[in-house]
Amino acid sequence: MRKRLLTILVSISIVAALVGCGSANAGLLDEAAAVRAYDPNDDTIYIVDPFVPLADSANSAQLRSMAQAALSIVNTKRAAAGLSELEWSIGLENAAQIRANECEEKFSHTRPNGSEYWTADGNLVYGENLAMGYNNAEDVVDAWIASPTHKQNLMDPSYLTCSIAIHEAGSGDNKTMLWAQEFGY
Repeated sequence: MRKRLLTILVSISIVAALVGCGSANAGLLDEAAAVRAYDPNDDTIYIVDPFVPLADSANSAQLRSMAQAALSIVNTKRAAAGLSELEWSIGLENAAQIRANECEEKFSHTRPNGSEYWTADGNLVYGENLAMGYNNAEDVVDAWIASPTHKQNLMDPSYLTCSIAIHEAGSGDNKTMLWAQEFGY
């Protein structure tokens, strides 16, 4: 009886993990999307850490093209829901690249140094979606849409800007794509 109960619990855990990710074989999402409260009266200027170069690898142009394709898919889904398109932001792209790179060390909405995700650029970043292991724009957007908290960021009508960056972690056949999507006003 004990062995059977353990088998059932393990099976339920595996199914829950696969369903929670939005795709049984594609990759992982962080536990939830991240959101920071917006206050239009807050005139605080945050000192931003020095940005890392946008060049992530020899395939950086291809990765950027995939990231832009993902935003195009997001905008199609937003338009179908009667929402305005999100505009690509170079500032958010820089922050997204920082976050995608950092996810190799720590896949979390908390940065490797322990600070909050939005400190990659506290003047621009107000929401974040992360994903790991998705190899194309369609799959990562489908996974974000399948997750209620990630979809909430995608469909938030108050967000006006967005950018996505991808970092290839590992090497050779063991490469994993890490996605960071940053939202702003």
